[in-house]
Amino acid sequence: VAALLIHNDYAQSLAEILQKEELHHKNLLKALQFICTPVKFAVARNFYKNSWITAEELASFLPTYKTHEDQILDAKRLLNDDTKSVTSSQPISPSMEIEDEIEASSHSTTSTSTTQNN
Repeated sequence: VAALLIHNDYAQSLAEILQKEELHHKNLLKALQFICTPVKFAVARNFYKNSWITAEELASFLPTYKTHEDQILDAKRLLNDDTKSVTSSQPISPSMEIEDEIEASSHSTTSTSTTQNN
């Protein structure tokens, strides 16, 4: 962090020069790169809140991982999409599910009985 102490008569012209060269903006982005991770997110949000950085620049400093709640919602969406594709191609009735379970259990019983005989 740096501060400039200047006379009031030159404050406006210095501010114009800094804006022209975008020094303030570049220094903010550079400073964010050196701030430790947990604090960086809060500082970046504050910079965005003060309109010092853009939304795209804010997004580049925020974490890319999803929260547990987001992962659950994504899983639910995927499951809903999968069940929609299954139900649209072949309707599943409760009796079909029971028949599938009976077939699966009979195959597993047959395979265990043949291994016991050998």
